[in-house]
Amino acid sequence: AATLPADDSEVLELRRELSVYLHALGQVDLGANLRRSNWEQARSRLGESHPTTSNLAVALAQSLVLQGRYDDADALIQPDKAVRRRLWGADSADFARSLNLEALVLLGRGNLQAARDTVEQAAGLAAATGSAGALLQATICASRAAIERQSGDLAAAESAIRQAIEPALRHRSSARDFGQFRTDPLGILRQQGRFEEMPALLAEIDRDTEALPAGHLRRGVVALERAHLELHRGERAAARAELARATAIIDASPAQTARDRALVDARELAARLTAGHGVTHWTC
Repeated sequence: AATLPADDSEVLELRRELSVYLHALGQVDLGANLRRSNWEQARSRLGESHPTTSNLAVALAQSLVLQGRYDDADALIQPDKAVRRRLWGADSADFARSLNLEALVLLGRGNLQAARDTVEQAAGLAAATGSAGALLQATICASRAAIERQSGDLAAAESAIRQAIEPALRHRSSARDFGQFRTDPLGILRQQGRFEEMPALLAEIDRDTEALPAGHLRRGVVALERAHLELHRGERAAARAELARATAIIDASPAQTARDRALVDARELAARLTAGHGVTHWTC
């Protein structure tokens, strides 16, 4: 089997770790560019069917999904599924990772039922193998939550995202790894009108995300939820201040999929503040 020289392998691993760190800091475009470079180098030196190339293809596809580039992500995922089937088998946790990504592509394209069927297939494989890591378990649960939230089933979405928290806690190596699993239930509580439960969760999120830079998208999403909470309390000036802070952060984010969803929410809230309307519940 083809291998990289030790020095090249070490550089590739360092670059992979840097791409993870860039994503955690909200620098999605930089992380995606680095991941593409890593994948192209591995493909050139090791070939399409090498495990390293396959893992780097999945990492790049994850970046493309975050950027909303679903066709580009799918163009990586489909041939890589065939590679993973040959390398690890169609009943492996490694194959489940590809299926989970495919479900997010289908969700991004608006094909909810196909997304639900695919993520359930991924979940079944992950459970059956008994070897799925905590992060894969958490990300599959988070994908389920995103699908159910978009379908309007908030109770199912809340159940799924809360199932993600325990394996995420086992996996996390820093607050950056974990904070994403807190912001989803926060939005679900708001959509269900359970405002009295939001302050405690906001306090937890503040502790989990204190290491993030000021301009990280997650901080913008949290500020947006605070704006909703302040409006519910009748504190319109505080709501406007939080909304302004949230919009500035969200608008500058390179994570297109999450940014666009949050901007829709921000504009809806701005319209309610301008019109003097109360809070309504809707699905992003």
